[in-house]
Amino acid sequence: MIDIRTSIMNNLMTDMDRDCLYVDGRYYSRKDICQCINKIDEICHDKRVVAFSSTKDIASYAIIIYCIIFQKTFVPVSMDQPEKRLEYMFNDTRPDVIFCDESTNLGNSVKKSDIAPKAEDECILSIRSSGLTTDNAYILFTSGSTGNPKGVLVSYSNLNAYINNVIQTMRVRAEDRVSQFFDLTFDVSIHDIVTSFVAGACLYSIPDGDRYFPNHFINTHKLTVWFCVPSFVNLLLDQFSGRFKFPTLRLSIFAGEALSAEFLRKWRKVAPGSDIYNLYGPTETTIGICWAKINDSDIESNAIPIGKVAPGHSYELLNDSEQSDGGTESDVSGGNRGILVVYGPQVTRGYINRDVSHSGFIEPGVRGRGYHTGDAVELKNGQLYYLGRSDNMVKVRGVRIELQDVEENVRSQLNVVNVFAAVANDKAKPLLVLCSDSEKVIHRLKSEDLDLPSTMIPDRVVLVPEIPRGRSGKIDRKMLTSMVSETISSFKTCKEIELS
Repeated sequence: MIDIRTSIMNNLMTDMDRDCLYVDGRYYSRKDICQCINKIDEICHDKRVVAFSSTKDIASYAIIIYCIIFQKTFVPVSMDQPEKRLEYMFNDTRPDVIFCDESTNLGNSVKKSDIAPKAEDECILSIRSSGLTTDNAYILFTSGSTGNPKGVLVSYSNLNAYINNVIQTMRVRAEDRVSQFFDLTFDVSIHDIVTSFVAGACLYSIPDGDRYFPNHFINTHKLTVWFCVPSFVNLLLDQFSGRFKFPTLRLSIFAGEALSAEFLRKWRKVAPGSDIYNLYGPTETTIGICWAKINDSDIESNAIPIGKVAPGHSYELLNDSEQSDGGTESDVSGGNRGILVVYGPQVTRGYINRDVSHSGFIEPGVRGRGYHTGDAVELKNGQLYYLGRSDNMVKVRGVRIELQDVEENVRSQLNVVNVFAAVANDKAKPLLVLCSDSEKVIHRLKSEDLDLPSTMIPDRVVLVPEIPRGRSGKIDRKMLTSMVSETISSFKTCKEIELS
């Protein structure tokens, strides 16, 4: 079992002129990171909770590495949020110090530019034995049903358990060039950063301008490991497939959304030498609690597994009426389909300053601490398959359907990936709507006969200016539904086609 703190320190102190980070158009060496860490420690040595603007720059990455080495709690925060929301988050976490960009002024904050590396700085990592530490690794905020965000509290025990589990299969090597695609407020970014620095690899922060069309960046920098939300490269695969390949990629990881067979067929063509993994897990279970290596038979069968739960964990499947106390030893209760509940060392402590008794967390029992994911899954041939959110089922024409099921049927028939389903109300009548931000896809939806079950035949097809996304890159289905509903009622936002 590796200790992530020791592994990172040892790598930083070896071959210090070696590049370990590419961000803002330039490379930074291990020595540069050490120089930043020493400056951060001068400010944070007697602090426990360190918040920082999540802008991708040398300072943000150095703060995360510093906090891991010195066992502090880091809190990445996007500063371009409403003032009341920021105030709520800071009151919730009570950071001892806040590192901000030059454009942000929070009174007692520290400018991130103050910790940038300079040639004359001390480059030997100074590890002082004293200082305040904590077992809380980081706090990431997710949406809350009350309108206020929930801060998920992830411990170093949780993080160590995840890293030690995931490197058994998705191992990063010292010679790898690793993508860092995700916003730093999204927990999967921690996977990129920690696995790269633990391995002694070089991490490449993807510029905003390359996120939708990363083909030039991937090939220019000869990336070997790629990790993103699949729908972010839908446009790239739909419009430019066949015009490029990624010959250097050896490992492709996808998370954050259901992975479609149609997407994988196209990805397999552009990255033929890459292993593909599907990673699944709520933030509350520390980045990823299930993963599967995808093979050709999975793609051919149009059934993409999320795999098995991480080593050292167990699970059960519940129907809507069942409650779990975590006391059983069986892997499955109530059949091969149900709501996934997971148990084990990656399950986090809960939400900061919140009663978690009614929030999906299950107090430790025979299996350890548990979490009710709210996701419906199916067990087949020893692997779990994601069916959708238990709260994402919709009722159209009196029949309950899963929106992702509609999407998969349409995508496979049209051989496209950039199409999404939503339900809008027209005079209180629910309408099934297919959406895309590609006119080419909309034209095909209108002109081609789709062989769909009657329950999946769309009432409308809508061209939207863009598919709305959250900071994580996931599709913002709530916003998409709002856009579609507004379109149908006013015709102001998008072009809409009524199917006869």
